[in-house]
Amino acid sequence: MRSALLALLVSAALAARESSTTNASAVAEEREAEQEDESDSAPFMKKLALQTNISRVSVNRILKYDLKDKAYSRRKVHFLNDRLRQLRRERCPILLRRHDARKILFTDEKIFTVEEKFNRQNNKVYAKSSKDVPPSARNVSRTHHPASVMVWWGVSYEGVTQLHFCQQGVKVKAKNYQSDILETVVKPLSNTLFHNKYWVFQQDSAPSHKAKTTQAWLKENVPAFIAANEWPSSSPDLNPLDYFSMD
Repeated sequence: MRSALLALLVSAALAARESSTTNASAVAEEREAEQEDESDSAPFMKKLALQTNISRVSVNRILKYDLKDKAYSRRKVHFLNDRLRQLRRERCPILLRRHDARKILFTDEKIFTVEEKFNRQNNKVYAKSSKDVPPSARNVSRTHHPASVMVWWGVSYEGVTQLHFCQQGVKVKAKNYQSDILETVVKPLSNTLFHNKYWVFQQDSAPSHKAKTTQAWLKENVPAFIAANEWPSSSPDLNPLDYFSMD
C-alpha cells in the first residue's frame, strides 16, 4: 500500500517537474542523484523505478528534492504476542520502582561461530581472469556444524566485567552455569567491581537461569537479583548487551 502510494506521488512529481524548465540547479541535482543511486537504497529505487516506468536517477531526485523524503532502514525487533506484551506492562513498572538502573549488572551470553562472514554482493575479488584468483581467496568454506564458543559478559554503571569463555552446556545445565559463571565470575564482583556496595544481578530467562537451584544460589550469594518471575520474557531490548555490545 505504501509502495503503491509512493509510486503515485513520484509519478505526479515527475509530471510537475517535466512541465517546468530545466536550469543549472536541476542539472546539479541530477548529478548528485546519480551518485546517491549507488547507495544501500538502490534496490528499492530500482523496484520503484519499475513501478513508475521512469529511471532510478529520476526516482531518487524526486524523492529527495520534490517530496523531500528520507530513507530509513528497517529494524529487527523481537516478536511479542499478547501474553508477552501483558507481562511487560505488568513487570516493567515494578522493576523501575524497585531497582535503580545504575545499580544493575546486565549480563548475557552469546555464541560466536568460528567461521568467516562475508557479503556476497560487496565482497569482491578483482583479477584479470577467474583463473588468476587462488581458491583461498575466491572460496569461503562452510560446514554443517562449525566450531563455536559461548562468551559471557556483564556491564553496569560501575564498569564492565571481563569476557568469560564458557564451558559447553552452560546455557542449558544449571549446574554448569553455577560452577562456571556464578561461582567463578559473578561471586567475586561484590569486591572487585562494586567494592562491597549494593548492586543487582540481572540475567535472562534461559533454562539454567530460571532453575530453582540457580535462584537459590543468587539469594545466598549476591546482594540482590531480578528473580525469574520478575524479568519480562522475550525482552532483549531491555538489556543493553542484547542489542548493542554483543551484537
